[in-house]
Amino acid sequence: MIIGYLDNSHKNISIESQRDIINQYARDNACPIDIFLTEPDIKNIKNNINSKEHTIIVANIACLGNKLAIITENIESMVFDGFTLVTIKENLKFEPSEETE
Repeated sequence: MIIGYLDNSHKNISIESQRDIINQYARDNACPIDIFLTEPDIKNIKNNINSKEHTIIVANIACLGNKLAIITENIESMVFDGFTLVTIKENLKFEPSEETE
């Protein structure tokens, strides 16, 4: 499943802008978004998804937290739990692998 995560914090760009960026990425890369989710914390997605091995696409790395330590923790947590994270603005992809760790 491909999930578009929309960060609703006031420190990020608008949800509409995030959705547009993610949809454009999905069109350009032939990876249709199955669902868009908005949670106060990206780690809450794990509670809404019954299985792992999904890809979560975010517009920018700021969607993962408001401090570097939180961003790092969220990346580690999601990848450790089997999710792949894609940050569009930074052109980064974090996959569950020893290389990512």
